[in-house]
Amino acid sequence: MKKELNEIQEKVENQHKEIRKKYLEMRKTLSDDEVLSSSEKIFRNFVDNFEIEPLQKIHIFISIAKFKEVQTELFISHFLKNGIQIYLPKMVNDEIM
Repeated sequence: MKKELNEIQEKVENQHKEIRKKYLEMRKTLSDDEVLSSSEKIFRNFVDNFEIEPLQKIHIFISIAKFKEVQTELFISHFLKNGIQIYLPKMVNDEIM
């Protein structure tokens, strides 16, 4: 039974890696306008569907444009304007502190 579970877990992990690789490649093909438009849609969806209260704390990352990541500046500005504390990871020598 344990062997079967390990095999299933390995299969799922491999599928996850393949899907992630596929979508990272797809993301590389997006134009800057497409990234901005998608980021705005994601932000709007978040605001419309989640109620974050003032004094709540949110962990968020700063997006890196060259990787075509969701532009988190929209979220950061919104959170700060609404009294929501944000926390950002700190990197030292390629390690999160």
